[in-house]
Amino acid sequence: YPVEVPGVSVSNFLRTARTAVDGKPPALRTWTKELEQAMEDLRIDPEFANRDLNAGFSGGEKKRHEILQMRILRPKFAVLDETDSGLDVDALR
Repeated sequence: YPVEVPGVSVSNFLRTARTAVDGKPPALRTWTKELEQAMEDLRIDPEFANRDLNAGFSGGEKKRHEILQMRILRPKFAVLDETDSGLDVDALR
């Protein structure tokens, strides 16, 4: 399971990861708009970006964060294994 990282926001984590992938940091103004749009498209509450990384995330929030990471980091290939792992089984019915 993802490790909780107090003091590191979801937004900061994703921007740092994007910087590592692209080799340069995205412009802050562009980054903010891109993250807001991705979260809106995925129907994720905007406040999620300000939360500490994985701190107190429900199973569903962890999955949404994984999908948001794929959207932001744009991998060429992604393996989605056990997509319902960590989710409330009753909620899936």
